[in-house]
Amino acid sequence: MPLLFIALIVFGSVGVAYVVFLVAVAALSVYPPRIPPFFSPAQTGAPQESVWFTTEDGVELSGWWVEGGTNTVLVCLHGFLANKSEFAPYADRLVRLGCSVLFVDFRCHGGSQRSKCTFGTEEAKDVRAAVAYSRQRAPGARIVLMGSSMGGAASVRAMADDPDLADALIADGPYANLDVAARGFWHVTGLRPLATLMSPAASFGRLFLGHNTKDVDLLEHFRKLAGKQVLLLFGDSDKVVPKDSAQNCVDASQSKVEWFSGCGHCQGRFAEPYRYFNSIANFLTDSSLLPNSPDNRPE
Repeated sequence: MPLLFIALIVFGSVGVAYVVFLVAVAALSVYPPRIPPFFSPAQTGAPQESVWFTTEDGVELSGWWVEGGTNTVLVCLHGFLANKSEFAPYADRLVRLGCSVLFVDFRCHGGSQRSKCTFGTEEAKDVRAAVAYSRQRAPGARIVLMGSSMGGAASVRAMADDPDLADALIADGPYANLDVAARGFWHVTGLRPLATLMSPAASFGRLFLGHNTKDVDLLEHFRKLAGKQVLLLFGDSDKVVPKDSAQNCVDASQSKVEWFSGCGHCQGRFAEPYRYFNSIANFLTDSSLLPNSPDNRPE
């Protein structure tokens, strides 16, 4: 058998195996493994109640309700592969601001019902359901969406579609373009050495999502937020939302922004927790969503 023919078979087999691998990675991204809750509000001393509510398309969502002030509700929305535990370590700080807090599991995450993950598109329905539940629990309260990464993107989409959905939005690391975010995602995981190898998996996402990830661009949604109370939080070394892309989000929404020097994706809260939460408290107070009192500043 000629060596050239053998080489073609070998390289062809490797190529097929690589494509199968990329398809499997794309499938696992859209139907991700669930991470169980790893922290709860009760561990910070905050009162905690397990709650469930249903979206407009019939997906049952799981959450934790923490009773605090009756005038403002913070709806905390986690990122991809996380769950309602993501913001739970800060429950006591958030309650001390004078707010009630709803921690939400997105569809296909945590204790919520099984469905495919769409990285913020269908999750916008989850945001609307969380707001509806919050209004039921605290009639007349002002609603603030607080989303991380995918949770921020879902909140941007939901609020752009319905400007009256919430009174304010705080988004930590929301993406502008899904394809850029998906390719950068591997750089912030423990699989960083394989990032270049795995990033083309984003191209196969359309097999499961029904559309190309390049077509999911939220800049127009950010533009619809101009004039609303919006705070964006970004690390200037973020690989998922590069700085130029993040700046486009800021410019489009004409929002307030807090940059965290040397920080990667959603890392500001860990690197500079005092400044991170103080910027949130200042934003809420300046937006007339909290009493202007030193007692409401996080420690």
